[in-house]
Amino acid sequence: FKDNPAPFYTLAKELNPKHFRPTKTHQFFKLLETKKKLKKCFTQNIDTLERLAGVSEHLIVEAHGSFATSRCIECRSKMSGDQFVLQLDQIHPPDPLIVKCPQRSCFGKRTALVKPDIVFFGEQLPAKFFKSLSDFQDADLLIVLGTSLQVHPFASLISTVPIHCPRVLINLEAVGEAGRRSGGAGQGGFDFEGIHRGGKKFTRDVLVLGTTDDRVGQLCDLLAWKDELLALCEPKRQPESHGEGMDSSNHEDIPQVEMSGGNNEAEEKASNQKDDDHSPAARSPLPSVPGRARSSSPQAESKLLDPQPESDDLREQQSSSAVARSRDKDGPRDSSTRKSGENVDQLITTVTHLSLSENL
Repeated sequence: FKDNPAPFYTLAKELNPKHFRPTKTHQFFKLLETKKKLKKCFTQNIDTLERLAGVSEHLIVEAHGSFATSRCIECRSKMSGDQFVLQLDQIHPPDPLIVKCPQRSCFGKRTALVKPDIVFFGEQLPAKFFKSLSDFQDADLLIVLGTSLQVHPFASLISTVPIHCPRVLINLEAVGEAGRRSGGAGQGGFDFEGIHRGGKKFTRDVLVLGTTDDRVGQLCDLLAWKDELLALCEPKRQPESHGEGMDSSNHEDIPQVEMSGGNNEAEEKASNQKDDDHSPAARSPLPSVPGRARSSSPQAESKLLDPQPESDDLREQQSSSAVARSRDKDGPRDSSTRKSGENVDQLITTVTHLSLSENL
């Protein structure tokens, strides 16, 4: 960089955060903060889109730094990201694409270059990253989205949450699996099949395949947070009606998910036993979260899936159980329908995890 900074500045101009806008996934992080459920948002991205979505700075840990701030590599004087981008945009050929430090002490120095606070290869990660690692021990739920889990030490973070903490991966493909060389997470990796925990019914890990925006949207729909998410994405948008049981005017307590207290243990056991074959817990059990009770109402789960009238095919598909979609008594369905049903099941499991969690 010191010897030939122009290639980096050319790239920096293309990566200017002003050229991008937060996605539905970024707004989901803000919604979690609004719901007082976000403990920390760890990201490998350097584009500051979490900040642009309104997530509070103290909740964001940019493991590889970001364009939010810049500083002179000689005198270490700080420059805001906006100032850096402004200077960069004001440079036009034939002038060299270089941002020099404006401080008097650096005047005339060839190496007085201003560099965004992003981590170059071989550089140390930000101090905030290491100071925030202890937050993983306080997590009630870990959600991992859109990553290859190949770069360490970030890839190994999934293994630092408590052993009882549920972990959800929303991704285009399964990554970070225990025992897989390509996973990058080593022995603390995901175990979606429960191989290392005595069977799938004991696993704490949930895999939801698809784009993060699509799955986050479905997740918020099931949580009855859809209007709040869309309001963040489109501030001028008017709330929609979701039909009976899905009024979105006040979802702070998530009324569609019945939350039983500690005194209803017998009732919860009876409900779980009765619906063993049809509940999402039969495929993806919900590990116990200390101090929290989970949903034991199959009726509530049914409401989550039936906000609008369905077609005859869909109604028949839901007749035996609103959530048992991975299997059909009358015979196998095509692979696309089966995959969609499995994703719904996994999302419902995630809904219950999320509704009971305060530290993500």
